[in-house]
Amino acid sequence: MKILQASTNLALSYKDQNFTYLDLLGKVAGYHELLNPFSPKKVMIYSENRPEWIFAFYGAWAQKAVVVPADVMSTAPELNYMIADCQPDVIFCSSAKKSVVDSALETIKKPTQVLVFENLQDLPKAQEIDGMEISDFQQTALIIYTSG
Repeated sequence: MKILQASTNLALSYKDQNFTYLDLLGKVAGYHELLNPFSPKKVMIYSENRPEWIFAFYGAWAQKAVVVPADVMSTAPELNYMIADCQPDVIFCSSAKKSVVDSALETIKKPTQVLVFENLQDLPKAQEIDGMEISDFQQTALIIYTSG
């Protein structure tokens, strides 16, 4: 999917920010490139609603990683359980949730890269995203932890 072929129609509006489809695909490509060095199998997202949540989600899918959205209201022990169970390679979070992630990771032995949205302003540039097409319909796309 070439970014330059994307539409300039409005794709996402959040507070005072507007993103066209071209902007959205550019940000997703940036998050995809950001994840390249980690070659993640699983990516957890633990944050309030914000555009970066969407960029991280689709950037991880472009990596063919399983996405694990964690409820923003999860406590450190609940997050610890999820991390120990699914063992994400990367966790995206907001600066407001970083201390909860740090607490949750205290007893986790597997190295996990934590990326804070507010620190990701200068994303790598990419002109296209390979991998958004589904090639394996048996591959897990998402792991959702619920209270049930």
